[in-house]
Amino acid sequence: MLTWSDWHTEPRSNRYHYAVRFARRWPTFFVQTNGSDGAISFEPVEGHDITIVRIGPTSSPTQAARLAAALRERGVGRPLVWLYNLHLAGAAPRLHPVAVVYHATEDYLAKADSVSITRSDISGLAARAIARVDLVVAVSEGVAESHRRALPTDKPVIVLPNGCDFAFWQQSGAATYVRPAAGKVALFQGGINGRLDFPLLTKLTQLLPDWQFWFCGKSVDGGDGWARLQQQPNVTYHGLLDSAGIADLARQSCVGLIPFRDSDLMRRSLPLKAYEYLACGLPVVTTPVDALADRPELFQTATTAEEFAAAIRRREVSRSDAAVVARRLEAASLSSYDTRFEELLSHLDALIARRAQSKPTLNVLVLYDDHSTHVSTIAEHLEGFRKHSRHRFLFLPATEFVGLADAKGAELDLSSYDALVIHYSVRVSVPDHLSAGIAAAVAAYRGPKLLFVQDEYDNVETARRWMERLGIDALFTNVPQQSLDLVYPRDRFAKVDFIPTLTGYVPEDPAIDAFAMPMAERTLRIAYRGRSLPHQYGALGREKYTIGLDMRRLASARGLPADIEVAEDKRIYGSDWYRFIGSARATLGTESGCNVFDFDGGLRKLAREHKDMPFEVFAERYLKEHDGLVKMNQISPKIFEAVRLRTALVLFEGEYSGVIRAGEHYIPLRKDYSNVDDVFARLEDVASLEAMTERAYRDVIATGRYSLRHFVEGVDDYLSRRAMGRRRATIISAPVAAIYGDEGAELILRPKPDSMLLSDTVLGRHPNRGQVTVIGQVLAAVASGKKNETGYTIDLRGLADGRRQGLAFRLLRGLWHSLPERWQATLLECSKSLLASDEPSSGAGRVARRLLLMVRRRRGGVL
Repeated sequence: MLTWSDWHTEPRSNRYHYAVRFARRWPTFFVQTNGSDGAISFEPVEGHDITIVRIGPTSSPTQAARLAAALRERGVGRPLVWLYNLHLAGAAPRLHPVAVVYHATEDYLAKADSVSITRSDISGLAARAIARVDLVVAVSEGVAESHRRALPTDKPVIVLPNGCDFAFWQQSGAATYVRPAAGKVALFQGGINGRLDFPLLTKLTQLLPDWQFWFCGKSVDGGDGWARLQQQPNVTYHGLLDSAGIADLARQSCVGLIPFRDSDLMRRSLPLKAYEYLACGLPVVTTPVDALADRPELFQTATTAEEFAAAIRRREVSRSDAAVVARRLEAASLSSYDTRFEELLSHLDALIARRAQSKPTLNVLVLYDDHSTHVSTIAEHLEGFRKHSRHRFLFLPATEFVGLADAKGAELDLSSYDALVIHYSVRVSVPDHLSAGIAAAVAAYRGPKLLFVQDEYDNVETARRWMERLGIDALFTNVPQQSLDLVYPRDRFAKVDFIPTLTGYVPEDPAIDAFAMPMAERTLRIAYRGRSLPHQYGALGREKYTIGLDMRRLASARGLPADIEVAEDKRIYGSDWYRFIGSARATLGTESGCNVFDFDGGLRKLAREHKDMPFEVFAERYLKEHDGLVKMNQISPKIFEAVRLRTALVLFEGEYSGVIRAGEHYIPLRKDYSNVDDVFARLEDVASLEAMTERAYRDVIATGRYSLRHFVEGVDDYLSRRAMGRRRATIISAPVAAIYGDEGAELILRPKPDSMLLSDTVLGRHPNRGQVTVIGQVLAAVASGKKNETGYTIDLRGLADGRRQGLAFRLLRGLWHSLPERWQATLLECSKSLLASDEPSSGAGRVARRLLLMVRRRRGGVL
């Protein structure tokens, strides 16, 4: 809540009522500007989940950045921002809110007049602020209508009238009248300032000398009128009271007063005290307020001291009428803040639902290991986000990051990104693969954090601790649904979304197709490369080795042309691998993964200690109680590669993640090799192999279901749901350098003030040329070693686009602002009809219409 209040001196304002109700559901931070510039302090409110946040009175981008950083440190992420203080509206985007709601308790869009609560005109500030909010909550229809006129039609404006804390006033007993010794009392409670009609009040006290007039509330700028009023013998000022003190005065009073100076501003408002008086059982006499005009039985309107005096006398007797008091209490109960708040929540639900339908382009940062990108599947997986995502992905190497120590992790501010992705090339099963400074920055980030993992069976507890330390929100996992709680206990990861994924996807390189030889020309029957994995990977991991070893022996014994190796030094990489697989009629395969989960690294240690022990002995001795607790049989990326190359698959029987089916997409091989001769025979039937490989290509490749594009689309959808229709910031990227081959590069971004104008962002109003030029100036200064006074925060307020407006336009604008508001309104109505019409026939009409269109273009479509 961004306010211009003081929690301790503004008892039970509407800010108080909404704050305490928000706090029953969510931690609430009540920001007020009575602190010191450059400092931020926090004070918990006893009895509520509310924290008072004091910041300095001078609003600036630097102050907003400090506030956002301080709140992030306290765990605040994606808050609902409830705006009162228009000067703090610029801080809202820094908080990365799920939504921004402006509570319009006054019509600040109106020009300042003698009854405005602010000393200066802030109508322009108000117009700019409300243009950036998602919902306006107005306290009256008059305030709402003013905002509807200023906002686009798709911007929701709702009316939630000021109410009262009915339960409190009921418990206080204020509705039970106790006649005081002083006699009959008329009560005013609230701010005592220039809005009160002091001449009317002074005359009223003189017309009713037998009445006492009690005032309580904060006295600010009452001036001579307040001083003269206090000199009246029947006037008592009780000072600033808490709610219990106000209730005590109300219990002794006969009438509640709302004696404001008559003005359009006050007529459109709805004083908070109106229903509070009713909750105390008081009749109310008020100056004209539109929102109260249709309830004359509850609120008596008067415009002069004489009318006030007559109304007070008439209403006095009803203070003791139980039936009338009951009607007042019923009206107050229907206007309780509890009722208002429930209505507000329904509007917020609808707002969030509408925003969730919007899917803006998000800025996503991927943390990866650049020492692993020589592996084609890793490089292709990373490039897939850049190629296929509707979002904007940026990439940061996150391992062996020199120069960013753990203590300096906070210097890397990632808050401008809408989400972070930790790629599986960063091994979270290793305690220190992720650089300490990067880890600190990720942990400090408040927003969606996605983790892609592979080899989840390695050092499970290390990975789990990384997830907790970094605050992971979503894990893209290969673990089956039924085993998730064993691997990632729900009591530790209750807030994590577990999203199923495959270990790899169909390769995308279009050059791969060139390596697929016609089946009839493939003289090699089987091409395969496997290897022996460490013992801790169990029987499933062992199959990659045994299928190659056994099938090489069986093929050799039968004279079948085959190239099968299981030694590490025989492995093949890059395009040579595709050429190899594309030259054979078939390749071998097993299900990928591992059914032995090494939770604490103990099995890995045992495997190293007993690496010379036969696998069967090791498995019997150490793996028996572990193997199969989790069934991680997965389809291997190599199977997708073979299908893409139209190479037949000879596979051990299995499920293969449900992607392919035995007999339809692959030739099943029993694990005891009892059908090996049938398998070899089928490799001689070229037509049958062509039909099977074509069927596999059609069902696996052509559908796109297992493509990297399809996977990225799923990630995009998840990110959009988490963003809930809002992008945090516009990130401007400028080209840094052009790299020619691997021997030379040319700098494109030069340390010049206008260098940032060459960027990926189309400049217009926001950002404009002037703003981006200033960014370039600061960047050039930092590059030359100069220090920016506000660190890395740049103040862009008030910067134009760098092009001077013509003299005629500036003269016309000055003339426009000099006109009375009623003349402006009349001219606007005329201009609307002129713009809506076809091209006018007269020369003057055509000139006027073109001038109006020019003004509308300059002012962004707003007249």
